[in-house]
Amino acid sequence: MPDKNLKKKSDKTILYLVLSTKKTINNSIHDMILTELEKRSEKLLIFCLDEKEESTIGKRKYFCGGLFQWLAYFRKLMKADQRLDYVYINDYFVGGFIGMLFSFYSKSKLIFRCGGPWVYNIRDLSTLFKTLLVSITKPTVLFASKKVVYNSQAIVYTGFSHEHKVIYNGVNTTLFSTKPTVIDNSVPKVPVQSDKLRLIFVGNMNVEKGIDILLSVCQIKQDKVEVSLVGDGPLFDELSVKYPFAKFYGRLPKQDLPEIMRQHDIMVLPSFVESLPNVLLEAMAFGLPVIATNIFGIPEIVDNKLDGLLISPGSAKELSSAIDYFLQNPSLVETYGQNARKKTLNKFNLDRRIPELCNYFLGESN
Repeated sequence: MPDKNLKKKSDKTILYLVLSTKKTINNSIHDMILTELEKRSEKLLIFCLDEKEESTIGKRKYFCGGLFQWLAYFRKLMKADQRLDYVYINDYFVGGFIGMLFSFYSKSKLIFRCGGPWVYNIRDLSTLFKTLLVSITKPTVLFASKKVVYNSQAIVYTGFSHEHKVIYNGVNTTLFSTKPTVIDNSVPKVPVQSDKLRLIFVGNMNVEKGIDILLSVCQIKQDKVEVSLVGDGPLFDELSVKYPFAKFYGRLPKQDLPEIMRQHDIMVLPSFVESLPNVLLEAMAFGLPVIATNIFGIPEIVDNKLDGLLISPGSAKELSSAIDYFLQNPSLVETYGQNARKKTLNKFNLDRRIPELCNYFLGESN
């Protein structure tokens, strides 16, 4: 006889809202979460920001477009009497607020994974407006949510009591393994310079990532340090012209990152705003020590002088000293890297974290 409990767990319809492009979704933690949700749902409807398009891949049906297009898609679903059991949101900004309205209208449960602090460095009217808007939408969305998962303790909202749990991000410790993989000749190679310390940055190239500080420090140390950057964004063209000594890869598929990491010694993430960046977990799983800013959830990943070094955001002096620390103590690159690998295997393994997230959201106690 068929397992009725199994059927009950897999007959859910979930509307998943994310302020990212389809390409970004499929190359990030969203893809890992969606893969797990596919096992537990009958239909998985995904609203994302991209060129207008509807497409279906397995259980996933993508509805791509701008925010106003999302409204049109939702009206279309409601006219077709589409049942929604859950509305899954990933922010408490505009996307989360819209998801809250969708949840209210469709009488479905609102579940929210908070993966960032949504804090802006106020430098113009745009960031000032966003800050003011978030101060309104944040408590409203959190209050309306049935359950909330935060990916670090540092970003838990304490303004009022609400149903929540801290579940750290997970990393694929098999993909990001120190063991040799099949060589992919399509992945660009960095000439090995054993007499230089090889640094790598992976992420979006925007002001909040502090990349200009990293490159200005490395520019002074060119005789001792090489630096590579993986990712794209609004600062890509400007930085690649300003710092021609650095290697700029652009955005690469996640499966190519291990081969790139294999050619480097240390991951550097000098961000001003992060929660629990997966790129640090991926580097640590691969066995790279990290240099990262001591902000929000990063100290929950990195133990200073055990598997990496923590520095103050915006401090070129501290970043320079951290690089010098590894230059003067080269044996610690391997020692810290080994410690980092052990930590990710024990604490941040994808095989445990993503199912824990879905169990919490979709458990029978909902």
